[in-house]
Amino acid sequence: MATVPFPWPSPQIIDALVSKSSGYFIYASTVIKFIDDKNFRPSNRLEIIVGIKEPDFGSPFAGLDQLYTQILYQIHDRPRLFRILTAQFRLRLSSVTHIEQFLEMEPGDVGLVLRALHSVIDLHDCQWIGFHHASFPDYLQDFTRAGEFYVGTDQHLTDLCRHILKAFSYKREELSLNQRSHVAW
Repeated sequence: MATVPFPWPSPQIIDALVSKSSGYFIYASTVIKFIDDKNFRPSNRLEIIVGIKEPDFGSPFAGLDQLYTQILYQIHDRPRLFRILTAQFRLRLSSVTHIEQFLEMEPGDVGLVLRALHSVIDLHDCQWIGFHHASFPDYLQDFTRAGEFYVGTDQHLTDLCRHILKAFSYKREELSLNQRSHVAW
């Protein structure tokens, strides 16, 4: 940031962000968390946010939804992201360990997949999944708002059912057949 001109961000960018926020504090809070990602240059992250086009539809959440969509576009492993979020929402699994076991992931995989979502998801000591604001789960569970990031598609639910059936197929005495002892809880 030493080479970034002061003041940063410029007053014009701040005014644009205030306008995009539509009065929602969560918008500003999420933008700050998104920009403050230690794995990226803050100036590059701000450019992503500034590049979001103004919504051309009348939803009161349009600006916030576009922000969430842009944040989710940063995730490269979307198939595992959808599995994690679908299990979290549909089965109310919040324990990272339970989700990893249920989805037959390696320990630490949930944290790796969700790492880029620190601006909207809180991984409490890498043990529990929480959300910074209720508007993000609302967004993900509403097709009209989330579009391709909607977690209730038939494909996602079918994949979830496959994991449920697999979990029920293990008998207690046969858990040793499952090398990672998944779904043992």
